[in-house]
Amino acid sequence: MKTLLITILFSTALFSAKAADIYVNNSGQPGTWTTITLALAAAAPGDRIFVSPYGAYVEDITIVQNVTITSAVSETLFNLVGTTNIIGNSNMDVRIIGCEASGGLTATVGAATLANKANVYVVDCNYPSITAQDFIVTHVLFCDVPTLNIRHGEIRGCTGSTFTIADGPNAGIGDTVNIVANKFARLNWQNDDNYFFIANNRIVTTTTNAVVLNNWHYSTVNKNIMANNTVQNNYWVNNVANYGATILLQDNNNRDNLEFWNMLVNNLNVSSTYSRAVAAPSTAGSGNVKSYYSYYNSPIVNLTHIIESSAGAWGAAAIPFDADGRGTDATAIDAGSPSIQYYDIDLTRNDRGTFGGPYSIDNYLEPLTGNARVYDLNMPFEIWTGQTPAVKAESTHMK
Repeated sequence: MKTLLITILFSTALFSAKAADIYVNNSGQPGTWTTITLALAAAAPGDRIFVSPYGAYVEDITIVQNVTITSAVSETLFNLVGTTNIIGNSNMDVRIIGCEASGGLTATVGAATLANKANVYVVDCNYPSITAQDFIVTHVLFCDVPTLNIRHGEIRGCTGSTFTIADGPNAGIGDTVNIVANKFARLNWQNDDNYFFIANNRIVTTTTNAVVLNNWHYSTVNKNIMANNTVQNNYWVNNVANYGATILLQDNNNRDNLEFWNMLVNNLNVSSTYSRAVAAPSTAGSGNVKSYYSYYNSPIVNLTHIIESSAGAWGAAAIPFDADGRGTDATAIDAGSPSIQYYDIDLTRNDRGTFGGPYSIDNYLEPLTGNARVYDLNMPFEIWTGQTPAVKAESTHMK
C-alpha cells in the first residue's frame, strides 16, 4: 500500500477562501456527518470533505460539483466499500485523495464540453478501475489501479495492469496525454484526437503485446514521443502473426511524427518470426518512425519506414533490468548519445538518459514523507555563471 500524502495541487487555481471544511466520521462524533453521501449533500461548491479512516463507509457516492474528498489522517487511506460516480460539469474541479475503494470510479460527460472540460484528480488512491469519458481531464497520480480507461489527462507514478487511452470525440483536440513513470503490464493506445508523451515507464507483459498503438494523432508540427521506457514481452507463443511483438504499431496512417528516444525494448521469444521488439502490419503506413539512441534486442518486422540513428541499436540478447525497470547493462544506458542532456547518468546535470532526468521513475514511486513530492520538473540542463535559472515544478505536498 502506498504512503498517503494529503495533497494540494499547486498547478491549479485555489478554491475560494470561503470554502468550508466538512468532516465525516461514521462513529457519530459530534459535528461530523456519518456518511460521505450526507457530507456531499451538505457541501457547497469548493468545500473540502475530510473522511476519518477508522471505519469503512459502505455506500456508493455520486459527485456533481467542485469538491475535495480526502482522508482526515495523513498517510492513512479511508475505506470506501462501494463505487464512485462523477457526473461532469463545465469547468468542474473534483479531487479525491487517499481512498481505498472496493468499487470502481467512473466519470461521465454530463454537462462538460470540449471548450469547458471537467478536471478530476485521483491521488494516492487504490481503485480496482478508473474510467473517464469525453471531456473529462483525468489526473491519476500515485495510485494503485489495475484497469485504467481515460481519454484526456495524465497518468503518473501509478502501478497497474492494463492502461487504455480510448478514442475521443474525433474533434481534433490536439492535447497531450502524459503517461510517465508508471509500472504496469500493457498499454493500449486508441486515441487519434490527442498526442502522447510516454516516458520513464516499466511496461512488462506476459500476454500478447506490451504496447499497442492502434491509432494516433498526426500533425506535421507536434510529435508523439516514447522516451526512456523499459518495455518487455515475456509472452512465449511462436508463429502467431504480430501478437508476439513487444511494441505493435497497428495503424497504417502517417508515422512521420512518431519518435522513440532512449528506449530499452526486449522480447524474450525471438525465435518466432513475429516475436520481435517492434512490429507493424504488413502494409506499412506512410512516413518515417524516428528512433534515437534506443536498444532493441531483435529486429523490427514489417516496418520499412524507419530512421535508426544510433550505433549498436540491435542486440542479440535481452538486456537485464532491475525491479524499477532500469537497464543494468551499459549498452542500454543512454545508448551512446553524445549530447550532454543524455550523457550524465548520475543526474548531476539532470540527465535525460534511460530512467534519468526530470521524469525519473525515482521522483514518482518513492514518496518523500513530510516533503514536497515533485511530479513534473522543468529546469536547465546546464547552469552557467551569471545566469538566472528558471525552475518550474508541479508537486503534491503534506497538508
